[in-house]
Amino acid sequence: MSARPPKQIQRLDLLAGRVTRDLLADASVHIRDCGPAGVNMWRIFENAYRRRAGREEVQAPHSIVTTALRALTGGYVWLDAKKAVLASRDPIDDDTVRDVFTLLHGLAMGEDIDDIDLNQPVGIAEKFASTHQEQRALADYLLRSPSEQPDAPNWVYQTVAWDLARRIAAQPWSIDGRSVRLRPDTAGGLVAWDDPWPDENENRFRLPRIRLQMKTEPNVRDPLILVSASATRINRSMDFTRTVLAEQDHPGRPLVEVELDGRGRLRNVNRLALQALSRLGMGRSVLHEVDRQIQADRSARQQAGENGQEAPAPQQLGTVRPIMAKAFYFPVGSGVGMDYYRGLHEHLQSTLGDEWQPFHGFYEGGNFKQAQKADVLMDPLDITRSLDAMGLEHLRIVCLWATHEVRQRMINALALAYGQDPADLNPAEGKSATLHGTRVSAVFHHVPEFLQHGPATGRSAHTADLLSLKAVSGEIVGVWAETEYGDGKKNSLPRPKDSEDAKHQTHRILAKMDLVVQYIDSATQTGIDKSTGMDHQSLSCLMDLYRNLGFIDRRVSDVLTKPIGELPAAGVAHCGVHVRRQSRRPGERDARIVVSATVLKPPVVQDGAWTLHGWSYTDRIWKPYHLAEAAFHASDYPAGKMTEFVDNSAGYSSTAKVIDQALEDLSDYLGGTPYTVTVDGVACRRLWKGLHNRAQGQPPEANTTWLPGSTIAPRFRPLAVIRLNTTDDEVPRPVQVTITDQDDTTIKTKERTTQVFRIDLDLGTNGAWLLVNTTHQFDGNGAGRQGSKKTRWTALPWNKGKNEIKANYYAMTATEIFPIATNPDHRRELTMVTARLCHQALAWKHRTRYPIALHAALQMDQDHPQYRRTVPQDLDSDEPDDDQ
Repeated sequence: MSARPPKQIQRLDLLAGRVTRDLLADASVHIRDCGPAGVNMWRIFENAYRRRAGREEVQAPHSIVTTALRALTGGYVWLDAKKAVLASRDPIDDDTVRDVFTLLHGLAMGEDIDDIDLNQPVGIAEKFASTHQEQRALADYLLRSPSEQPDAPNWVYQTVAWDLARRIAAQPWSIDGRSVRLRPDTAGGLVAWDDPWPDENENRFRLPRIRLQMKTEPNVRDPLILVSASATRINRSMDFTRTVLAEQDHPGRPLVEVELDGRGRLRNVNRLALQALSRLGMGRSVLHEVDRQIQADRSARQQAGENGQEAPAPQQLGTVRPIMAKAFYFPVGSGVGMDYYRGLHEHLQSTLGDEWQPFHGFYEGGNFKQAQKADVLMDPLDITRSLDAMGLEHLRIVCLWATHEVRQRMINALALAYGQDPADLNPAEGKSATLHGTRVSAVFHHVPEFLQHGPATGRSAHTADLLSLKAVSGEIVGVWAETEYGDGKKNSLPRPKDSEDAKHQTHRILAKMDLVVQYIDSATQTGIDKSTGMDHQSLSCLMDLYRNLGFIDRRVSDVLTKPIGELPAAGVAHCGVHVRRQSRRPGERDARIVVSATVLKPPVVQDGAWTLHGWSYTDRIWKPYHLAEAAFHASDYPAGKMTEFVDNSAGYSSTAKVIDQALEDLSDYLGGTPYTVTVDGVACRRLWKGLHNRAQGQPPEANTTWLPGSTIAPRFRPLAVIRLNTTDDEVPRPVQVTITDQDDTTIKTKERTTQVFRIDLDLGTNGAWLLVNTTHQFDGNGAGRQGSKKTRWTALPWNKGKNEIKANYYAMTATEIFPIATNPDHRRELTMVTARLCHQALAWKHRTRYPIALHAALQMDQDHPQYRRTVPQDLDSDEPDDDQ
């Protein structure tokens, strides 16, 4: 009998390490903690400032203090004003602190800078200046909660990276055949200042940056340092710049990151901070150099305009580097790539040595099948199966068109989806065309006046007589409509004003008729398969319409087959709750609040279809998804000043109780079927204390909104709450999979994976899992997998048919899944169900960051007419803004 091969262990290497006493060594910071008296004094000062400003939502301009002190001391300063704690790497003398806080108070109260008497300091200034400045060893403050969870003070999280960044930068980084010098910045990160990534003409640049952040993981005894990377776009001038990186005079000082004030093109250094520095006798600082560059750019542009000349040529890289404020086209692609991350992983171990204890995950399962393009289209039999589960007889697709081109694209997509010849599917205007027996039909209406951009007045009259929009008993109607997006980019139509955007107006009109709508762009055709001529964009739009209608195809049933403990897969419903705050826009008095929820309900008959149902704060009634979405879109987002949404602890508690009532109603709606609740932990962490890592292992606080459902009777509560985290700077970045034997000897490494890995626990019985994601752009046919074998430092403008400089470089990310179950033995099953519902999307062949129920709740929000679509993606995001 042959011997069994040795057991292999798949270890997920992460860009994360444990924060231990050995790692921090003798690193220290200087702290002034003013305690409760200081907190009360700051509250009095801030209330006075709000009364003067006449607005409750404003905060006192405490950035004057940090901006001025960073310029005065060389960089590393942090202020938690609400807790009255000032931290700095180097000591700051009492007189400087007193003067800066006195100037802050006077300027905030509207005094002229020259009228502020520094010999008459105000109370808040005296409090900070008289508070003893302690040099505290960071290692002494790695504190833990009663259940041994990491629970260090906030100032430790904000300052721990300062010394680590300096240590990592002390040694050149050998990568891709070159030596790269990293420079620390004032945010506790690192910048390849002298080694930017140029475009092929070497006049546009991206600047590689690395961030170090201290975070925690549930039931892991030590905090972690998470390392992330990005490539910042450097602007040609100071126009429209929101943030600037600047080099200080002294080579040993960190690069300074300066936030500019104002809107649009004319942004400035904080004038109050400049005045404060000048009053303190500091006429030359990094802030003054940034201001000088702003004024020089402005003067050169103005002079060129007066002389009828072109704007001056873009400046070369200097000591002041403006960061682009818009995420539009750039000649150097985004992302740093997998090879960069692997090199960084090695560099951390090299520079920090044995004191760096890398953090890992270990293989748990999930050999997921990748869907093919042909699999995405819902089979007609699945449409009827879903109709049966919803208790409906007929689906009517109403196609509203303005141009013959889009009409033909709709016909082609419907013909392909229902196995017909497009030449035979040419319905007369307003006449029903059969798509699938007696169950599915389509009607076309030419309504250009309804669809064109312009004033809202009279728009609804153009569809008032369309009987096909009015569902009769046993029918469901979905609207497929033409639109012009007009994103304002190069070679595109101009973006219409919000008040004249037909898409928003028609959406609201149809929603008030209990109709859901999906739009198809008339301006461009993206996603055309060059080899087959297939219009994937129109097919995707059709699938999105099915999703809006709440149709669930057989693929979802196929992945929901594993039991959860003693409960069969079809015996558990899955709910997702989405919460978001949309900040106030110009012209609006208050912020807007979104709470939406959906539930994936099990079939009621053998081999029946799952069904999707929804709820929103503005409607508060559970109903089939298409009706819930229409009711939500028919109303405005609630304003943030409503009692439930005041931004304080009482407001958060009230919001959580509204959601708890929705869960109690859901239990009745499901007829007692057990259900899970999935939430985004970052979006919801202020609502429920029990989601926090430091709360794990502690008993719930009585009479509090501890977890979703905690304020309702136990019989109505979910059987598990599943906390997700998809935020790149809070979830460890996967680097590679190392396969070892039981003796930890490396057998081989794999550069990518899409599987589930567990995080081993130090404490308790409940830990997190990581679902590792690789973008579909990286995996697609002909993608080239840019960045997998080399970095942009050796990228070529042309290599085997690819422009390696313009191409986007992708890397792995992870979704953290943390189930909090009534029965801890079910946690693995809950994790794998969540992972499968992320992998199997409703209307998308690729994986999504959220599982179906939470993704559908998010879509209810993102499809809302008031959803803000003009916000650019995170400027320092490593990946383009795509589902994964």
